[in-house]
Amino acid sequence: MKKSMVWMVSGILLIGGITGCGNGSKSSNYESAAPAAAQESGMGYEMAQDYDYGVQDQTKTEEAPAEEPIEPSGGIDASAGIESVAATTQKLIKTVDMNMETREFDTLLSGISDKTVELGGYVESSELSGSGYNGGSRNAWLKLRIPADKLDGFVTIMSEMGNVTYKNEQVQDITLEYVDVESHKKALTTEQERLLTLLENAENMEDIIQIETRLSQIRYELQFYESRLRVMDNQVTYSTVSISIYEVERMTEVEKKTFFQEVSYRLSDNFYDIGQGCRNFAIWFLSSLPYLVIWVVVLGVIFWIARVKIWKKLGRKRKKDQGKQELEGEQK
Repeated sequence: MKKSMVWMVSGILLIGGITGCGNGSKSSNYESAAPAAAQESGMGYEMAQDYDYGVQDQTKTEEAPAEEPIEPSGGIDASAGIESVAATTQKLIKTVDMNMETREFDTLLSGISDKTVELGGYVESSELSGSGYNGGSRNAWLKLRIPADKLDGFVTIMSEMGNVTYKNEQVQDITLEYVDVESHKKALTTEQERLLTLLENAENMEDIIQIETRLSQIRYELQFYESRLRVMDNQVTYSTVSISIYEVERMTEVEKKTFFQEVSYRLSDNFYDIGQGCRNFAIWFLSSLPYLVIWVVVLGVIFWIARVKIWKKLGRKRKKDQGKQELEGEQK
């Protein structure tokens, strides 16, 4: 009985010792294999230490300071976006479309150009059609860029320089879009700075290639967002004014009129149209006299030739009839 108890205790101790040794050797083998696995996967040993392979040192975990969370590439935090919108000045794009009539076409064009330059703006594009020859009307289209803070004063001046028959003003708020693009740019700039720091400490060629590839992508995206911001800044700083100018002899009444004023204006307008029609016909007739004379001569010659042929034909017929009458008389 005693011998069996001794053998049982010895067996338990032997099994426990073998198990403890096995666990210890397994743990030490796992820890030594982590750097090798990291190297085989293409990661540097220093970068591989940031990953958890299942073995944690409780002492180091408690003493290590908490790492700051890294913002995702190009991401926008909700609270940061709200603060950015509140801190950003409102971004407004203003556009104005106008139609103008004038009797002094050249004077109005030069006046608009001079006033645009005086206010610090510029003419982005212009188009001119028609000619003033023989009283013909001319048209012009101008696209102006005026500083946004001087837009109202410019529109008022235009109303005084010519007869404005149409005006449309529009305002587009792009504040949220501007903040969104600006936030993307800041996030990419932060990521670029961190990648440059990693690139300085990188020793593995594969890590260097991956970092440089991502850096090239970030530079391309940054150029896009910077270009977009420049375009929006220009649209906000300089308002767009499109003006269509028409040369006329009679201005269009734009003020509201009473019944009798409206009847008087319509009668006057109709008489004016009749007078213009007679004037245009007289101008056409007098200017076309050389062609009319030629046509009169040609038609006169044709008429004379036709008349001569007809008279000759009638003369022959008359002689023939007389000859028949004479023969009939002789026979009788």
